Amino acid sequence: MTITSTSTSTTVVGCFTVLGATVPPVRVDFHLHTTWSDGRLSPGELLEEVARGRLERWAITDHDTLGGSRELAGQPGLVPGVELSCWFEGREVHVAGLGVDPDVPELEAFLV
Repeated sequence: MTITSTSTSTTVVGCFTVLGATVPPVRVDFHLHTTWSDGRLSPGELLEEVARGRLERWAITDHDTLGGSRELAGQPGLVPGVELSCWFEGREVHVAGLGVDPDVPELEAFLV
């Protein structure tokens, strides 16, 4: 397995074993941000970078908003996500949620 990391992103390429079967190498990044939160790229610009990086599976995990995931819904390989800001023992922590449905009103209400 190869892990490539920059200050803004980590891409994992490697073989994994799932239930005893080897899964072929895949390029993934499940922690991407857009200008909907603290990212430097708009959703459209991020989509261009995803294509340039040949990511097969990827997730937008903007902080406390589904705007970026909703804006790019239906794009190949996109796993809708969100990064929730939480407090634990007096410290802010972030919890990534992957595979969420950005159209669930209760989730949107929770994030507001």
